Amino acid sequence: MKVFLAHAKEDSDAVKRVGQFLVSKGVEVWLDDWCLTPGDSLTQKIFEEGIPTADRLVVFLSLFSVESNWVERELATGTIMELAEEKELGVKFVIPVLLVECKIPYMLRDKLYANFINKSFDSACEELYRGIMDQPSGPQEVKFKNRYIHYKEVAPQHGGRFTLLIEFGVEVSPVEGFNGWVQVSTPYKHAQFLYGQSNFGGFPIGGAYAGVIEVKEETKYTLVVSNQITPSTSLYFLIEADERFEIVASSFGDYYGNQEV
Repeated sequence: MKVFLAHAKEDSDAVKRVGQFLVSKGVEVWLDDWCLTPGDSLTQKIFEEGIPTADRLVVFLSLFSVESNWVERELATGTIMELAEEKELGVKFVIPVLLVECKIPYMLRDKLYANFINKSFDSACEELYRGIMDQPSGPQEVKFKNRYIHYKEVAPQHGGRFTLLIEFGVEVSPVEGFNGWVQVSTPYKHAQFLYGQSNFGGFPIGGAYAGVIEVKEETKYTLVVSNQITPSTSLYFLIEADERFEIVASSFGDYYGNQEV
């Protein structure tokens, strides 16, 4: 089984980790950083050697890739090939992977995607691997997840050019306080926290904050605060930078650092 990994260059680190996982499973991976050398023709290597020889085209969706001309071209080529393969062989070709909350391209909206949001890296990779190998997981116990983390791009407010609003919320059971952090892919110029209505509703919600500890590093923002998170009131991080960035990693614990199990 050979797969072509289509992605934006800003997502290279995450995609390489996925590629290494797939290689460990015996999958042959075509990745630009691994298969191209100086002087190569991108058009020839990708559209004549990479995609046409692949059994699967895995498209990584992020805030960067949905605006990438190269990913758009790769996806258009893959879609055409998929239609041809389905008519002759009846197999799927394009597999979307959702790295962060973003707009799903129109041609992929009817497809199930491998979800890397609010899920451990290994379990998300296993989900992708099953999709590549066309192996449904079958009946299994589904564990309810109370806590969630959502991202949304908003208008800059502090002189930067790109701002993300990151929501730490709960579905049913309140969480006593917050102890967590967010790591971003590029240095930020402003970071703050605030409480607001869940699902990006009205904010900020007024009131005093207790037990606050903030640690601002170059690319990491850490917060401890004892105020409760409820189904109607979420905690938000607002992070702003001079260039586009992504959430590399995040942690959502209660005031004492306990993670959801």
